[in-house]
This record gives sequence, C-alpha cells and structure tokens, in this order.
Amino acid sequence: MSSRLPLAASLRFYRQHPLQLALALLGIALGAAVIVAVALATRAAALSFDRSLATLAGPMTHELRAREGALDEAVYRQLRLSADAPPALPLLRARLMIGEQRVDLLGLDPLALPPGAGAPAALTADLPRLLTEPGAVLVPAA
Repeated sequence: MSSRLPLAASLRFYRQHPLQLALALLGIALGAAVIVAVALATRAAALSFDRSLATLAGPMTHELRAREGALDEAVYRQLRLSADAPPALPLLRARLMIGEQRVDLLGLDPLALPPGAGAPAALTADLPRLLTEPGAVLVPAA
C-alpha cells in the first residue's frame, strides 16, 4: 500500500495542475532533443574531418598504433625515411583539458602531405611563423 502512495499523490497533483505536467513533459522532450542534436553534430564533425583527411591524403590503407601510450617518433621517422615505404601522413588524436572543458584535438602534419594534395592557403601564409616560433600552432577558423 505504501508503494502506491507516491504514485497516487503525483497523479492527483498533476490532475490539479495540468500545465505543470505539460511543462514537465516538454522539458523532458527538449532535453532528449538536445542530447540527440549534440550527438548528431559531433558525428557530423568527425565525418567531415575524416572526409577532409581522405581528400588530402587519399584513402588510408594502414594504421600504426602503440600498444601502450604514444607511438615512438623514431618509428615514424624510420618509416618516412625508408626508401620502400608507402607515403605516410601522421594523424594526431588526443583529448585535452582546457580549464574545466574537455577538447578533442584532431590534427595532421601539413608538411607530410603527399605530392599533389595541395597545402591549405592558411598554411602557406603562416608557414614561416609555424616553423620558427616555438609552440606555434595553426588553428583553422571555426
């Protein structure tokens, strides 16, 4: 009997206040819609980045990953300098905390673009600064 008491009280309250019931249901629906919209936007951004990468570098056939931690840069250097190695384009994916906000970082080495891929205009304009200033980063406009 006591487990039915809260349900009965809620039903009585919402019968007396139908506008509050409508607002509560609207709030739940809007919250679910926002979650779905954010998930769709995140997926669209990831697909857009993957398409951009495929346009610049061509289809990816192999992927190198470290078993634990980060891939040793010496492995990449050895692969790039090997005469019989296929063209390679390093891709960086990392999660950063900036203050209290989590940011997903996606990037590639613009200097390792395969011939004919064409460097973005922003890279050619800022290349001297990117190469000479310590800690310089090229960030596209949002």
